[in-house]
Amino acid sequence: MKLNPLVLLPLLLVLAACSKDEDEPSESTKNLTESLRDFTKKHSESIAGELEKLGESLGEHMSEGKDAFTKAAEQALKDMDEQIERLENGAEDASRDAQESSREAAKKLQDQREELARQLETLRESGGDAWEEMAEAFASSLNEVSEELGQLDRD
Repeated sequence: MKLNPLVLLPLLLVLAACSKDEDEPSESTKNLTESLRDFTKKHSESIAGELEKLGESLGEHMSEGKDAFTKAAEQALKDMDEQIERLENGAEDASRDAQESSREAAKKLQDQREELARQLETLRESGGDAWEEMAEAFASSLNEVSEELGQLDRD
């Protein structure tokens, strides 16, 4: 499994918030860094939790058939879009570097979301028993994204 940049986000936020001209960051820089770290953990935990719930829901819908699974997967992608937007907009009061780091992390999550959308399209086009294999692959990919976000929360 490749390293997700979201795991590095708290470190990047700390580095971005620190002044290069000072040996010791100011108190306001320390407070900003702590606020950004709290924001990142809060949202990574929220996103990971939502994706975990969605994965469980997908498993339930799989037994109901292709249409039910597809509808649940579409909802999972919509929910991911909302989570990405929260991550993109969450650090608006932060430094420009910290905002950029947050946007880069959101971009990585967006890339993973787009891969899930491609898998869903392949699932829609599959027939017979092949859709079940594609559904399992989709659910597995969604679970991996959730685990990577959970790793961010633990770091």
